[in-house]
Amino acid sequence: MLKQIVCPELGAERLEVCGWLAEVGDEVSEGDRLVELLTPGIIYDLPAPADGVLQKIEQVSGNETHAGEVLGWIEVTG
Repeated sequence: MLKQIVCPELGAERLEVCGWLAEVGDEVSEGDRLVELLTPGIIYDLPAPADGVLQKIEQVSGNETHAGEVLGWIEVTG
């Protein structure tokens, strides 16, 4: 089953994807630091929402994103 990695509501109108801490094909565990998001003045580490394998990255480093947008997909394992 695929699970979305969704940009959270962080109280900022615009956010920037600073970087991914995993690559497509990497196994991740729920709670692992997965994506760094930049808000004005802070870098937020978005955790993996489930155990699985990172399948697709929708928003690459440098992209502007907003709350609710899909950043990527995890194939849930277990």
